[in-house]
Amino acid sequence: MARIVFSLLSLLCFCATAVAADDQRCRTFYDNQQTREALHHCLPLAAQGDGEASFILSSLYSQGFEGGSSDLKQALKWLTRSAEQGYAPGCYNLAALYDRGEVVPQDMAAAFRWYLEGAKLDHLASQLQTGLFYLKGKGVEQDYVQAHHWLAIAANRGDQRAQVTLATLLKATKPAESVKLFQRAAQSGNSYAYYQLALLFREPPAGISMNLNQALEYALESEKLGYQPAVDLVESIKQQQVLEEAHRVALAALTEAELTGVESSPAPAVETVIAEPVTPVDDVQAEDLASQTVPKESNQQSGPDEPSVETVASAASSATNDAQTETEAQKEVQTEVSLAERESTEVVVANSAVAPVEKRTVTPKTPAVKPLGDSSANTHSAATEANVDLAGLRDFTWLMAQPRQHYVLQLAQLSSDESVNAYLRDNKLQGRVNFFKAVTAAGNKYVVLYAESATSLQGAKQIAATELPKKLSGMVWFRTYHAIQNAYKPVD
Repeated sequence: MARIVFSLLSLLCFCATAVAADDQRCRTFYDNQQTREALHHCLPLAAQGDGEASFILSSLYSQGFEGGSSDLKQALKWLTRSAEQGYAPGCYNLAALYDRGEVVPQDMAAAFRWYLEGAKLDHLASQLQTGLFYLKGKGVEQDYVQAHHWLAIAANRGDQRAQVTLATLLKATKPAESVKLFQRAAQSGNSYAYYQLALLFREPPAGISMNLNQALEYALESEKLGYQPAVDLVESIKQQQVLEEAHRVALAALTEAELTGVESSPAPAVETVIAEPVTPVDDVQAEDLASQTVPKESNQQSGPDEPSVETVASAASSATNDAQTETEAQKEVQTEVSLAERESTEVVVANSAVAPVEKRTVTPKTPAVKPLGDSSANTHSAATEANVDLAGLRDFTWLMAQPRQHYVLQLAQLSSDESVNAYLRDNKLQGRVNFFKAVTAAGNKYVVLYAESATSLQGAKQIAATELPKKLSGMVWFRTYHAIQNAYKPVD
């Protein structure tokens, strides 16, 4: 009896060794792009329930054999089998196809189901997507607790998108934890994380102390890494430092005068500049923002021993395009709220105090242009319109000719001709603004500026307080023309 048992164990060991050898050959031939040999060795393994072998077969059929055409039907068959056999990258890829509606009809519920399966199998990219689906309520009922759970797992494993998304969600409720997450992403070279850290230390929520020097360091690092909005933020923080120092000196002088008993006039009031828009972000938009600021890494968990996560050819092509798009977005994303969805202004709260009247500049009267609804609205026209007399559609030649150090009121960024017309009409601003089309963080937008500018920030604030409709006076971004000239690019 003992001999029989020993013989059976020996046979099992031999079979296991043979299977391992076949598995190694399957993978080796695939890695060496010997597709026919890979098919020969992988097919038996896949039939026996090997998820990785099924995954490789999916890739082989999607790519075609030795220059032949692809067979997406077979690719989908083996990818589905790979997922069903519990292979995490197979779960992720199948979910991605349902998510994008490629090869299969779009089905968010199916996408979520397979992302979740991959997440449970400890696949990093699947854990990120599971958190995002819970956050947005895509394919599953919205659940912030589950969203936080999966995003935290992905963030702790070093995923930048998860770190940035979770940090954004926690800014208001757990600012200290938010700072730590942004710092982790920043240490990985994330320019947007540096930018958010600068904002947090410049205008800190409860529990965090203001530190303008630290804020400036973060803003400069973000600028160095190519994040365009950081250019304005650096300028804003430097202005704020000057005013804070002036305020400190004024208070010190007043205190000294009181101690020595010398009468003195009241110290001048010094306002703190808030020249960078900080708009509330809701839970869903936080993910949109994060996805714009960190390129996707669909094969985050792929090491030297794992094939690319994107196995079906059409999915691979889409993933490449997504990564390129998000890399470009990383350089340009400007605010926490998607301007494309809101079609609204980048907002700051204007201080209520008003400085003495000073010299203002109004854009010289020029030939007006036809209303935006006209087909020729994108070019200047010699014809004039009665309802436009001071300002209208401009181009970059006009913008670059404006006095660089003057402060101007940026009112809005709008997507379409119709939205510009509606904005001007609703706020009774016809003939009182300049607007030009530019490449912005949210795409091609009309940037709307008030026609008058001032030589100082205080003068610009007075314009806002005295000349804008009340509902707009507190929703203005005070910027120098220099900052605007650097922030936008002309539309080709």
